[in-house]
This record gives sequence, structure tokens and C-alpha cells, in this order.
Amino acid sequence: MKSKSSYAKYIVAVSFLTVFANYGTRYTFGVFFKPLLDEFSISRTAVSAIFSLNILVYGLSVPFTGWLTDRFGGRWVVVTGGILGGFGFIMMAISHKIWEIYFAYGVMIAIGSALMGYSVVTTIVSRWFDKKKGLANGITSIGIGAGTLILSPLAGWMIKYMGYRDSFIILGIFIFLIVSIPSFIVFRYTYPHQISSEKSSQIIADFSLRDLLVSKSFWFLSCIYFMYIFSDFSAFTHQVIYARDMGIEAVAAASIGGLIGGASILGRFFFPWLSDHLRQRKYSLIIAYLWIIAGFIILNNVKTISGFYLYALVLGIGYGGVGGLFPSLVSERFPQNRMGVAMGVITTLGCVGGVIGPVIAGYTFELTGKYFWVWNLVIFISLIGVLSSFLLPKSIRKGIVSPFEITSDL
Repeated sequence: MKSKSSYAKYIVAVSFLTVFANYGTRYTFGVFFKPLLDEFSISRTAVSAIFSLNILVYGLSVPFTGWLTDRFGGRWVVVTGGILGGFGFIMMAISHKIWEIYFAYGVMIAIGSALMGYSVVTTIVSRWFDKKKGLANGITSIGIGAGTLILSPLAGWMIKYMGYRDSFIILGIFIFLIVSIPSFIVFRYTYPHQISSEKSSQIIADFSLRDLLVSKSFWFLSCIYFMYIFSDFSAFTHQVIYARDMGIEAVAAASIGGLIGGASILGRFFFPWLSDHLRQRKYSLIIAYLWIIAGFIILNNVKTISGFYLYALVLGIGYGGVGGLFPSLVSERFPQNRMGVAMGVITTLGCVGGVIGPVIAGYTFELTGKYFWVWNLVIFISLIGVLSSFLLPKSIRKGIVSPFEITSDL
């Protein structure tokens, strides 16, 4: 009989690889911005709209992928995501009309990314851990930062020496090899008891979408995540042009985002680990959120590139911490066989913040002519996130069956 604890490590490893390949390739879009601009002779707004469509379709797809994970398990959900995402990148390589690019990246890759997304794999991981749930999800989420940090420069190198079309093909094959094949092998078990001959007769009570929507925890978590994505995506969108306005050289300004991704790895490991040792995980969440606010305060007072790097380090740690904590916070408040839907709906609301946040930030700048008021806005939004974290109800275990006692209906 296989060891449950040893097999759980394989679950985490494959989940790490999945988000590494998924988000690492998806966030290379900025590297392909100029090649697409030159190839199709379209405006920057038109190219930017491709990424906006991707975010929109991704956000709308996540609740459905969460339901699929709850209903059928993660194996075929993630495998299908890897296949769809891989073919999406290959279609990008062979596309000669702009609508094909919109469909490939804005629809195929977006849906594929949702199927192999963070909410899906952390739903899988959370079912295999209890005491070290935070650490397990934190290690998984490190894959996002690592993928962004490594694959974007690699994509730039491939474009330089191989051209953008061949680069798309390589990324597509990479996703299939790193995501679909390992997940097909490892994710065949939904719950720990399935690797043994033991069977449980215990059944989880029904938990409907209505039950989710009337839950105080759901609305507090949604508010926290909305504010988190709103403020951080606003900063990510405007930080480079702000640095350029401050006289920072272009390459140095562009490196700020990479440093945030690298620093987020520290936060994704430390704060989930810390949460495993505190009475309530929300205290670790509050500390991580305060790091984000500290980063924005630094950003509002920087004048040199060293100041921008300090901002990136501090914000990145807090940004990674909040993101790494969320799966465990959700898992402790909803039944394990409904976590996928809960994570999906919360993620969708977060995507709304990611869509409107940068726009409101841009409008604030146009209205005031100063980024001083933009950064004050994101600080205020983040403070609402901290307050919501304080008010987040305690995790309620009563009535929620342990994942180690669930009988799958697969």
C-alpha cells in the first residue's frame, strides 16, 4: 500500500509544475507585445485588448472549472487544460489574422489556464493536507513566481534567436509535457483514502451555491481578494510608466516587475508556513497585507532606482504572502468537496478588481495629474482589505467532514 504522506508530496510537486508552466507561459505575453505589434500592424490598444480578453474569459471560466474539479476530480480537468493551453500557443504560432490571435490567446489559452489554474490545483492539494496545509499551498504557489521569473526572460531569448512563431510552438509543447503528462499520472487519486483499500461510508452534506452566497466568510474573503487584486494590479500596470516619469532608465524600470515576481517567492513560502503555527491563519494574512501597504508607501516616496527596488522587494513579499494564503483560508471555511467552486467564484470577483483597478488608477491620474493620488488610492483600498481580514470569521470545522473521511463519487 502506498504511503499517504509520501504520495501527498507528489501531489504538491506536480501542482508546483502545473502553475509554473501555466502562469509562467501565460505571463510571457508582454514579451511578445512588440512582435505582435509589428507583425499585424495594429495599435497598442488592440494588442492590449488581447490580454484583457484573456483576463475576462479566465475570470468567467474559473467557477466552472472549480465545479468540474469538485464533481469529477482534478485529473482530467488539469490534463484538458494542458492540452487546450498547449494547442492555444501553437495556434498563436500559425495564426496570420488578428482574430485568430484573439481566439487563441483570449479564449483557448484563457480557458486552458483556468482548467489548470491555481484554484484547481490548490483544491487538489488542500484535500491531502491538514496540519501543514498552509505550507503545502505555499510551496505550490511559489511555482507562479518562479515561472514568471524564469520563463519571461527565456521567452525573450527565444524570440531573439528563433523568432516569435517558433517560440510560441516551444511554449505550447512545454505546457503539454510539464502539465498534462505528470497530472495524468499523479492526479488519479482525488482523496488520500483512495490509495488504500479502505472505504468510507461517510457522505458530505449538500452545500449549494446559495449556501455559499449567504456565508459571511465568503463575502469577507471575496472583499479581501478583490481589494488585493485591485490594488496590486493597479500598481503593476502603472509602476513602469511612473518610474519612467521619475527619470528611471527603461531597462531598469522594466526590471521592477521581475523583482516583484522573485520577491513573491519568499512571501509565498513564509506567510503560509507562519499561518500553520498561529491560532488563526488570518493573522498571517494581516501581516502580509501590511507588507503590501508598506510597499505602496515606499512607492509614493521613491526618487531613485534603489527606492523602486526596495518597493519591489517589500511589495513582492506581501503580494506573494496574501496569494499563497488564500487556498488554506478558503479550505478551512467550506467543505472540501465544494472548495473548487468557492475558490472559483472568489477568484472571479478578484479578476473584476484586476480589470477595473488599473482603469480607475489611470482615470485618477488623468484627473489629478499626479501618481501621488493614485498610490494613496491603492493604500486606502489595501486598508479596506486589512480591515476585512480583521473581521474575517473564524474557520468553522463543525459540519465539515475531514477530507480524509470523504468517499468520492467518481
